[in-house]
Amino acid sequence: MAEVPGQGRFEGRVTVVTGGASGIGEATARRLAAEGATVVVADIDTDLGPALADSVPRIEFAHCDVSDGGSVAELMDGIVARHGRLDGVHANAGIETPPLLLADTSDEWFDRTIAVNTKGVFLTCKHAIRHMLELGGGAICCTSSIHDVASYPKIGIYAISKAAVGAIVRAISVDYATQGIRANAILPGATLTPLVEREVEDAPDPELQRELMDGLQAMKRCADPAEIAASVAFLLSDDSSFMTGASVPVDGGSLSLLPGPDVLGPEMQHG
Repeated sequence: MAEVPGQGRFEGRVTVVTGGASGIGEATARRLAAEGATVVVADIDTDLGPALADSVPRIEFAHCDVSDGGSVAELMDGIVARHGRLDGVHANAGIETPPLLLADTSDEWFDRTIAVNTKGVFLTCKHAIRHMLELGGGAICCTSSIHDVASYPKIGIYAISKAAVGAIVRAISVDYATQGIRANAILPGATLTPLVEREVEDAPDPELQRELMDGLQAMKRCADPAEIAASVAFLLSDDSSFMTGASVPVDGGSLSLLPGPDVLGPEMQHG
């Protein structure tokens, strides 16, 4: 395993990563394990999850549907029963949405997106906090999105679901800041997860699609999942001990960049 900067920050600690079987969650699980944590990867993917656990020391797999309160409660109860503690939580599980104008979004898509992206984060935090209160505190990092702050067309319901994540961490910060529990959110920009890589490959012109995605960031490239994981590890570590209730962009400058010709398609290039 390659050396990780700050290795050892999580020695003896127990963490859980929801949606940890792939993408940003997998990268976070690998990062935390490399820094000494015992990591429980919680996911509905019973192929990738167990494979990750089998391939990386200190990573375990637990099946969990974050939209189901009973499933999340069982997850957290099981972790504490097995390990006697719960120090860090990355509430990361989420789903993408199809490109739809708001008025064209079905009730079913709304319900599904909110169930996973918003309620799933709420339930993960809720049931983790129950144990953290008994165990003396802990740190939570939730995956939001730059769409909490600014959005593209046809992504309204995803933006709504992610904006609520910022409210969740603010609520936790004001409710539990004096009880040793911290909660923050990350706002990733375009990140080359397996899902995004497939979207690029399946585009009519993959080269153009990648160029357009790169152009969304001031750095003119997409993030590697490991770069997002490094920020999650920081927010879960004692290095961020005076941070709570914050939503932190990790976006290569996306939110600071006004779109130009290298970003907008011809149909959007007008005054």
